[in-house]
Amino acid sequence: MGENNLKKKEGLEKIKEITGHTKTCMMLTNLNKIPLSANPMTTAEVDDEGNLWFFISKDHTNYKEISGDNRIQLVYANEGKNEYLSVYGIGILLVDKEKIDQLWSPYLEAWYDGKNDPNISLLKIWIEDAYYWDSKSNKLVTLLKMASAALSGDKKELTEKGKISL
Repeated sequence: MGENNLKKKEGLEKIKEITGHTKTCMMLTNLNKIPLSANPMTTAEVDDEGNLWFFISKDHTNYKEISGDNRIQLVYANEGKNEYLSVYGIGILLVDKEKIDQLWSPYLEAWYDGKNDPNISLLKIWIEDAYYWDSKSNKLVTLLKMASAALSGDKKELTEKGKISL
């Protein structure tokens, strides 16, 4: 695997690329307790500073856990594009009417009674650590490269990976 650590602008572009292809991630909270709490979440935005934004209900289990321990692990997986992203960060729970208006989407009506629902909150995650794996080839090409490497013994660069520092 090719190691390619990304900083600042390149790192932010990689995060936006992967989260743009797959907006759903698994959010892990309550990191000191086994089993970890894991719930699927939909990314509302990656802002220009690299913060990740989500809508979260005040009565959601993760909301309560984040109120007590704001360390969060996010795991994104897009098998179709062979892209993976692991993010560790600090969560901030807030109600910001202007930001809610900015990020609002009609599909959110399935969970909330409009933008003024008293249960609506935002979760902003400040990234402390991120790591990615990315193959620019589709699955078939990647499998062919793997087979070729296995047969020839020539360990080819199949994917790119690296740490992202913002």
